[in-house]
Amino acid sequence: MSKHATIDEIASACGVSSMTVSRVLRQTGRVNEETRKKVLVAAEKLHYLRSTAQGRPRSLPSQPSPVAQIIIGSLEEMPPLYHLRLLVAVERQFSRKGFDCLVHFTDGEYAPFARMLESIRRTSSEVVVAIGNYPDDHLRSLACVHPGLILLDSEAPGTLGNQCRSISFDNARAAALAVRHLARDAKRRKILLLTGPRAYPFAREIEAGYCAALQENGLTFRPELLVRCDFSQNDAARQLEQALDRGVSFDAVFTNDEMAAAVYRVLVAHGFSIPDDISVCGCDNIPSGEQLHPELTTVSLPFDQLAEQAAELAVSDVLCRPYSLRLMPELVVRHSTVRAE
Repeated sequence: MSKHATIDEIASACGVSSMTVSRVLRQTGRVNEETRKKVLVAAEKLHYLRSTAQGRPRSLPSQPSPVAQIIIGSLEEMPPLYHLRLLVAVERQFSRKGFDCLVHFTDGEYAPFARMLESIRRTSSEVVVAIGNYPDDHLRSLACVHPGLILLDSEAPGTLGNQCRSISFDNARAAALAVRHLARDAKRRKILLLTGPRAYPFAREIEAGYCAALQENGLTFRPELLVRCDFSQNDAARQLEQALDRGVSFDAVFTNDEMAAAVYRVLVAHGFSIPDDISVCGCDNIPSGEQLHPELTTVSLPFDQLAEQAAELAVSDVLCRPYSLRLMPELVVRHSTVRAE
């Protein structure tokens, strides 16, 4: 194309006013969702790009967009992939609600966290969202700096009282779904849990659900079948290798999808066939699981639903009241746990 489209041309293509197109493209004002989508499709088709030399004269909006500060917390050098996936889903949903999103990362170190806390305090923001894992004292500081803190993928510690609003997955239920499938459908009796440090709320909940599900399915908990690592693939492979070297015997592994790739590598290197000798079940349903061979059975967590609920919470009056929501996982059976017919 020799030139980019103007707002007037987009309006003409959509059968709406130029002011409506302007509101959509600048994310100001309320516009019907169907109209918003129509305008964006037309703008993309016509290659619309804003510049100082096209469209109607620009003026700064009388009310700036609300700000959402999103924090990824990890007790390791890098957060797990499922937290990064959740970050993308949350940013997308908040943007659709008209928020400008600022993203921070903290690894539990005091000095960087203190600087981030001061930055959050100085920035005028409507909502602060915390994803991942934090020391309890860091969470208390975040809740003090911004009452109404939304905590995702983790329950708020009891000491925070009404200062946090939490939306999380039912991780104990996720473990129960995996163990029940492995015990009943795959006929496995020695299920190894490869999980992360107990410092992670997710790991504690998975462990509790795993132990309860073993009992419910007539299986005995064996301490040697509980293997911890730092949630990285390298350490997952190392810890599983060491378990095999110690002579630990198992016929199934339950872990998360990210570490499942390391489990595959170790099992194949030791001559085991999946699922004939050992079944493998993941958790999170990240896309890489479908690329493994055989495709990974997993427990799917509703990332998009959690992100949508968080965005709805941010624009409601619930931030002023206690709030806690648990979302249900769902088992996705593929070929890593039972032989294909």
